[in-house]
Amino acid sequence: MNEKHKGGDAPFEEDYDETLHEILDEESARSDGSFDHSKADWDQLIKATHGSRISSSPWAASVLVSILTTAFWGGLFLIWQSGLLTGTRAGGSAGLNPLTVSVEPYDMSDKHNIFSNTQFIGCGTSTEEARSRGCVYDILANHYVHKSCFDETSTKSYMDEGTSWMGYLEKNKTTQLTTLEEMGDYDVYWTSQRDHIVHCGEMWKRQYRAFTQNWRYIDAITANEEHTFHCANYLVAMTDWAVIAGRDWRQEPNTVEVGFAGCYDRAGTKSSK
Repeated sequence: MNEKHKGGDAPFEEDYDETLHEILDEESARSDGSFDHSKADWDQLIKATHGSRISSSPWAASVLVSILTTAFWGGLFLIWQSGLLTGTRAGGSAGLNPLTVSVEPYDMSDKHNIFSNTQFIGCGTSTEEARSRGCVYDILANHYVHKSCFDETSTKSYMDEGTSWMGYLEKNKTTQLTTLEEMGDYDVYWTSQRDHIVHCGEMWKRQYRAFTQNWRYIDAITANEEHTFHCANYLVAMTDWAVIAGRDWRQEPNTVEVGFAGCYDRAGTKSSK
């Protein structure tokens, strides 16, 4: 038996109650009437309970551990959930949170593949330069590509699927962009997470047709490994967030960052235009 409590548990109960009331009285005296858990002298309370019923009784210890564990994980869940509902649309890994990712311009640096020795028709680094080079905004790929690479079939399929592709200037979807040209004028616009899903699905359809039909011209996003893996990982990860606090996360805001991808001419030799 603990030497401090040979006479029974009464001393512990008195010490514990007295210490707890001191803490609560001190906090209740705050001018705003709030209770600040972070500033409460919990060390003092713990000292008052040391060697007492909580530490000597397995049942009481289990209850305390259960309460603390529940509070800890509950707090983490609330923090995670609050961050989960504010997000964007980008490349990434298998552990992606679908509400905190965005479709961004990708690294177009050379990687050795079937496109390594083909001619690349670039679109520059600005809207003005892209248009002067004969590039158009591909709303499905959210990049400017040379008109030789623009695939009308997959773009139409993407737009016919619904209205989730429509862009807005603000996260809360206040000002709608009315034309594709206007959407290509901005560095960033907003759609929904559902648009991200449709984007990935339609890009895979385009990719399949490009390879099986042996297209001569293939845009750099369709040919890009990073983007393909991103879509695969995103669609796998999204299943873990089917329901978020009773909200349909497919309607959560999603940013689309306009990029400049260019085009591969598989019949040409490697050069830069």
